[in-house]
Amino acid sequence: MSLWINGEWRPGRGPGFSKQDPVNLKVVWQGEAADAGQVAEAVAAARRVPVPGAAVCRPSGDR
Repeated sequence: MSLWINGEWRPGRGPGFSKQDPVNLKVVWQGEAADAGQVAEAVAAARRVPVPGAAVCRPSGDR
């Protein structure tokens, strides 16, 4: 699992990628990127998290 979305680990549905050790070029990590739907889901979940002091930054009509 390579993605943490909305409080749980999920496999990416996008293209795979890997990280190599720059000295010996051995693969040290592999994972899958998020697809567009997973990115949208992660952004929506992040927007639901309350941010301390956020109401102070909003115009008074939006509070």
